[in-house]
Amino acid sequence: MMDASARQVPVQGFAEGSQRVLLVFEPDGLLRWSLTSFFMGDYQVAPTGSPETVEAMLGARCFDAAILADEAVDGPADGWENRIRGSSPHARIVRTSTRADRGRTFHPLTTMLEKPFELRRLADWLVRRETMG
Repeated sequence: MMDASARQVPVQGFAEGSQRVLLVFEPDGLLRWSLTSFFMGDYQVAPTGSPETVEAMLGARCFDAAILADEAVDGPADGWENRIRGSSPHARIVRTSTRADRGRTFHPLTTMLEKPFELRRLADWLVRRETMG
């Protein structure tokens, strides 16, 4: 079942060559809204807090970037990161967490930000990655 936030931005039917697409997988409604509002000028944002909706979106669309909250799923979010990377291998992924994973190694196109974080810092990382690769 799709949650209400995911219906705000349709995933299918985007024209090829259109605006870059950002997946926001965040269970907290206020943070999901904040991320969507902040990035909607630069990305076509597909926000959701539902694993079922993410699964449906991954089958329908490639993403240029994703924000994945570790708290969005039970257990480690590594499986979801791998699924996103499987459908969108060049996507930049930002994992967010309330606990630090200092010293952990991630995929070169993935970074971890500890909550709370500054939206500008997250945006800077996405832009830096775009210009590098």
